[in-house]
Amino acid sequence: MATTDWKTIQQVSLLSPAHAAGTLMQLSGKLLSEGVKAANFETFMRLALSEIATELSVQWIALIQRIPGPSWATVIEHGQQALAMRPVALWDNALERDAAGVSKTDQGRIVAAFPLTAGTPFGHLLVTVGRHADADLAESGLLIARTLSMALTLVDRELQNRRQVERLRSTLNIASKLSMAEDAAPLLEQIAHEATRLLNCDRSSIFLWDKERNEVEARPALGVKGASLRLPFGEGIVGETLKTGQAICVDDAYDDPRFNQEVDRKSGYRTRNLICVPLRDASNNVVGAFEGINHNENRPFTQDDVECLTQLGTQAAVALRNLQERNLLHRSNSQLAEQVTKGVSIIGDSMAITALRDTVRRLANTDLPVLVLGESGTGKEVVAQSLHYAGNRSNCPFVAVNCAALTESLLESELFGHERGAFTDARDMRQGKFELADGGTLFLDEIGDMSPGG
Repeated sequence: MATTDWKTIQQVSLLSPAHAAGTLMQLSGKLLSEGVKAANFETFMRLALSEIATELSVQWIALIQRIPGPSWATVIEHGQQALAMRPVALWDNALERDAAGVSKTDQGRIVAAFPLTAGTPFGHLLVTVGRHADADLAESGLLIARTLSMALTLVDRELQNRRQVERLRSTLNIASKLSMAEDAAPLLEQIAHEATRLLNCDRSSIFLWDKERNEVEARPALGVKGASLRLPFGEGIVGETLKTGQAICVDDAYDDPRFNQEVDRKSGYRTRNLICVPLRDASNNVVGAFEGINHNENRPFTQDDVECLTQLGTQAAVALRNLQERNLLHRSNSQLAEQVTKGVSIIGDSMAITALRDTVRRLANTDLPVLVLGESGTGKEVVAQSLHYAGNRSNCPFVAVNCAALTESLLESELFGHERGAFTDARDMRQGKFELADGGTLFLDEIGDMSPGG
């Protein structure tokens, strides 16, 4: 029988520290492993740069990013840099050539630049400064840079997934509070604060379109004195969003002719970049705009940010619609209650009528059951209504039931309701009079004529 050779991963010679490429292979594996479970970008990069600096024997290492200008911005660094001038030409050439470059400065320092894979998030080059250069510095650094590119892509995907989960959680949290909101202002302010947190931006504002005045009002305008801001309709990025109904991302505000710089001049604020999405009502009509300003990581807003802000904007539009409908119902209810109250009054100046009115006033705000006695047609229901509308139940239902008209077989169902299928012909669920009068007053008229069997 043929002999089989077995080898575990720990026995692979390439991974052995004694092998020339062993530590490099181990570092690559560690970077990818840490990238999958990274809690955040900064924690991962601090660990990664420390490990890479040790592997390449350099005193300073950094991840840098090309920014408009053109110029270079340090994303994150490790160690100490002892250079009088940054080797910008070396960095430019490394990015342009997509090749590792190693050079020696006049001070005898070894500077190197290693390009990351095109499209890598967070940065473009891995750059180092050291006292000496190994013969394989360029190759080792280039391989590590490519591995770091894969690890950063993993980190970015993991962070995106976590942000998506957090955004959905926040959207659900806001949605759960819509039914409990009594006033639009605090709820809109909470939604605006959630936007700044989820988008990681400095400010945000919800703009409502006032068509009668032909202007838009920010409610709230976070960071603005008084938290309120009015602008003419059609001006700036907000105006463009309202007119087109399209989301807009602006990477450089002052280079965009649509941006209204007047607000910055008045407030002393400096807008770098921004995002703006339309608010739509249930009929898909544009009723306002939602804007986020200045990403805290100094990067452009993305399509994910557009989707997040749109979701929050939907919640804001729903909140406004619900509150408007609720306020309309409250006003209508108050007007109806006022009309009914005016129509219900105990008229008379005799001592008996005056005493009756005094009794009604005393009992109106109590929770006591009240027995009203009197011959048929003497106004027992008028007294009951007076008790109801003179007290704190006036905005709740007044339900009158003629007990004499209820047969014994219908009494229980009429007063207490029934569920669907509870008995023959119970095709639907029905609320009873007690449930309908919840919070208000139930008037059982002619209760003395109720069936004894009931």
